Amino acid sequence: VHDIDMVDESGPFRPISTYAKTKYEAERFLLAKAREEDLPVCCFRVATNYGPSLRPRFDLVVNRFVCRALRKGYITVYGGEQWRPFIHTHDTASAYLLALEAPLARVRGEIYNVGSTEENYTIIQLAQLVRNALPETRVQVRQDIKDPRSYRVSFEKIKKGLGFRVEHKLPEGIKE
Repeated sequence: VHDIDMVDESGPFRPISTYAKTKYEAERFLLAKAREEDLPVCCFRVATNYGPSLRPRFDLVVNRFVCRALRKGYITVYGGEQWRPFIHTHDTASAYLLALEAPLARVRGEIYNVGSTEENYTIIQLAQLVRNALPETRVQVRQDIKDPRSYRVSFEKIKKGLGFRVEHKLPEGIKE
């Protein structure tokens, strides 16, 4: 598997999608406004969510793979070497509660990646985990179409700064 550098909150930000660009611009705007008006703003860069929610999103890769495996019996991987960090929806909610209850000095003006460094996987590793949970699943790999988005993320800052730890791991979340 092709290895890429781990990125943290201080690294260069090179958004590819319109979604990522608008999130970055919103973050910059909010932090500038917070400095101007002394507002207690904290920005979260949340890993890719999976798991239960009131309105499940099947455009997110873990949910999409599991749904397709259950309904169609196969999943299609485009490329597969690209990295993604994953986080269970319950852990995401826990991170927000932790920030809301934290002393202002720890969150004011801060940017935190939200997730766990150990929960970075390649898409092909994700597909294998889905197949482990649902052994009848066929995995189709297409090399003719590749997703250019690939990032391994460090979550050490939120771990050290707020004491955040995930409770859910991807293999168990897939089975859930």
